[in-house]
Amino acid sequence: MPNIETTVKVVSLAIAVSTFAWGVYQFSVGQKAQAETRRIEASKPFLEHQLAMYKEASRLASTIATTADEKKKVEALDRYWSLYWGSWPWLKTPVSRPPWSGSVRL
Repeated sequence: MPNIETTVKVVSLAIAVSTFAWGVYQFSVGQKAQAETRRIEASKPFLEHQLAMYKEASRLASTIATTADEKKKVEALDRYWSLYWGSWPWLKTPVSRPPWSGSVRL
C-alpha cells in the first residue's frame, strides 16, 4: 500500500498539471476571441461602406418606382446603373449580391 507521502506527491502533480492545462485552454480561448474581434474591427469600414451603398440603392429604387418627375427618374436610373456597373462589383462578398439585382427591368 502506498504511503501518504507518495499519494500527496501524485495528487500535487495532478493538480499542477491540470492547472497548467486549464491555463493553456483559457489562453487559447482568449486568443481566438481577440482574433475574432480584430477581424470584425478590420472589416468594419468595408461593411459601413457596403451599408451606405445598400441605403443609396434603396433610395434610388424608391425614387425610380414612385416619382412622377421624369428628370428625377432618369437621374436615379443613371445613378443606379453607375452603382450597378461601377461600385457594386468590388463590394460583393461570396454570399452577397446587389439588393436590386433583377428588380429593375428596362
